[in-house]
Amino acid sequence: MLYIDAPVGTGFSFANNKNAFASNSDEEAIEIYEALKQFFILFNEFQPRDFYLAGETYAATLIPYVVRHIDLENSKSDVKINLKGVVIGSPYFDLQQDIDRSQTLYNFGLIDEEQKKQFDDVMSRGLVEINKGNILKASELFWTTVIGPGSLLENTTGFLDWRSALMDKPLLDESKFLKFIDSKEIHNYLHVGLHKFLNGDPNVYTRFTKEFAGAHEDLIQEMLDRGYRVLFYSAQFDLAT
Repeated sequence: MLYIDAPVGTGFSFANNKNAFASNSDEEAIEIYEALKQFFILFNEFQPRDFYLAGETYAATLIPYVVRHIDLENSKSDVKINLKGVVIGSPYFDLQQDIDRSQTLYNFGLIDEEQKKQFDDVMSRGLVEINKGNILKASELFWTTVIGPGSLLENTTGFLDWRSALMDKPLLDESKFLKFIDSKEIHNYLHVGLHKFLNGDPNVYTRFTKEFAGAHEDLIQEMLDRGYRVLFYSAQFDLAT
């Protein structure tokens, strides 16, 4: 199993300057393909084996772009990646669908009908902004609805964390995890050098905001038309994805 932190600027992946970051999913897909190609050149005994791509949330959104690029390069490169299918978890494929949190919260019993109307109003305003092409504004509406101090989610439910309907507060041990993952011993085990683990880079978010808010369903249809196996899953208790 091969783990890749993507986009560059998340996890242990890094760039030496801000101009080296990818600005869209196509650029990131090229970088991921090049990393995979290098892996299969170095470890060519794995090249004939069935290969599957898997990712969660925005990394899952990147997968169809990587598939498209693998198809393109397989037709002309000496290095053939034997891609058979993909596993896609809680992806962001269409903000017009993702921005609607009201029904989920209502079904969990976390908000009442009047509060649901507040979320529906935010969704309606977000859709207006998307249709106007104001993607940054629509994205801002989405995030301030479910994430951060003073969010609509916090004001209506009391939840300080959006990752699970079963927990209203962030995990107390998250800071311990970050300390653990950045320890010299773990870095040595993972062969990641001395680069600090990035839980989130504002520079990456800014570059990919329009991608995050775009629609990517056509790429799913492309994968299915090519005969790839596709497995979708979604976190049942996640309040934001």
